[in-house]
Amino acid sequence: MGGGNDDHCNRVARCAWTDDVTLVLVGKVGYGKSATANSILGCNAFESKRSYASVTGTCQMRSTSLRVGNVIRTANVIDTPGLFDMGISVKEAGKEITKSMDMAKEGMHAMLMVLTAASRLSPEDEETMEYIKLFFGDKIVDHMIFVFTNGDQVQETDWKSMLDNSAPGYLKDMIRRCKNRVILFDNKTKDIQKRDAQLKQLLNLVNSVILSNCGKPFSNLMFTHMKKAHDKLKELDAEGCPDKQTSELKKARCDEYLAPINKMDWNVPP
Repeated sequence: MGGGNDDHCNRVARCAWTDDVTLVLVGKVGYGKSATANSILGCNAFESKRSYASVTGTCQMRSTSLRVGNVIRTANVIDTPGLFDMGISVKEAGKEITKSMDMAKEGMHAMLMVLTAASRLSPEDEETMEYIKLFFGDKIVDHMIFVFTNGDQVQETDWKSMLDNSAPGYLKDMIRRCKNRVILFDNKTKDIQKRDAQLKQLLNLVNSVILSNCGKPFSNLMFTHMKKAHDKLKELDAEGCPDKQTSELKKARCDEYLAPINKMDWNVPP
């Protein structure tokens, strides 16, 4: 006795290194989303420079063939603007998130949450993560990898110590929930061996996401439930209820629309 799902997961394990993958990068302006996307692609496909305003104005996707050892796989990399920065409305953010999911036609295998290792995280970083959970639901954590940029400025041992000892509680909780999938990335290094090693480490984390979800990407079907919940929250904002009442209604409406995705069968038939 076994089960079709176990057999399927075994097949996923055998194919994880060769199947095509779609990665979506999110994060604040100035944290190096585009630079990280370029590091994955191995070329300057996306404009990248230090700026207080988002260099990436809209979602864009580029694809490449990645060779790891003797294995070649296609990676579709979706770069997003600073979705949750000041000056970008919730409506605009929603449009860009919808666009990123439309681009990921076969579903999103991993979301790369890009943060910086060069400075303390701000309240806006926590807000960014809350918005992501609002738009995508708690299940998005199952597909999340934390990428800390500015690896050229921080030693890996110091970075790990900061995560263990001084990271804010919300970040520690998110990292724990995503099974400690974190990586320090140096987008400026000219060392080919170092670039190859960190890319291989990242792909290992992507494979762990694929395996832990039994090969099931985060799909448009799941996102549809998220969008319904988000639309309901916007309706409540427009109704002008008192703050306390609005908060209670938001939670009730959001729970109502997130229930289907939380109950969704994540096992893929053989």
